[in-house]
Amino acid sequence: GEISALKSQIAGFERERALRARQRERAQSFLSAVENLRAAAAGAGSYAAALDLVSAAVGDDPKVAEALKPLHARAERGVPTRQMLATRFDSVAADAMRAEAGGKPGLWGNVAEQVSHLIVVRRTGARAPAGGVEAALWKANVSLRSGDLAGAVDALDGMPEPTASAVAPWLDDARARL
Repeated sequence: GEISALKSQIAGFERERALRARQRERAQSFLSAVENLRAAAAGAGSYAAALDLVSAAVGDDPKVAEALKPLHARAERGVPTRQMLATRFDSVAADAMRAEAGGKPGLWGNVAEQVSHLIVVRRTGARAPAGGVEAALWKANVSLRSGDLAGAVDALDGMPEPTASAVAPWLDDARARL
């Protein structure tokens, strides 16, 4: 009887060992797929294939599937890198200033709009009006130059129209990168 009980206990240990080995292999596969996704998403190109591998490795875990949802929207086309966003920012700031100048009525507004197509003047630092579009653009620029993409996004959130429309595509890309 004791030998039979020991055989049964050993069989249970063997089943548990095999189960743990399968779980370890699955975890290693998942971690490898996540690392591939991280590397693919760090660039500006598509990361759809890497995302599909993670989804396959995770199986039917609802928590991980929920965490992956935001990544699906941009998987095919990718997301601009932080460097690409920083490089584009000067052009976006110029567009925002043109939009700001174009929104002013009267003769000076028309003159400002015409001149803004040739030259964009953007005051920075202490010269930028507090709370204005220029101040927000300056703060976003400082944040970007220091590597703080989230700070740049925060600085541009809630801009008034028409400048909000001018910075919207850049903000969408920056939020996707974050």
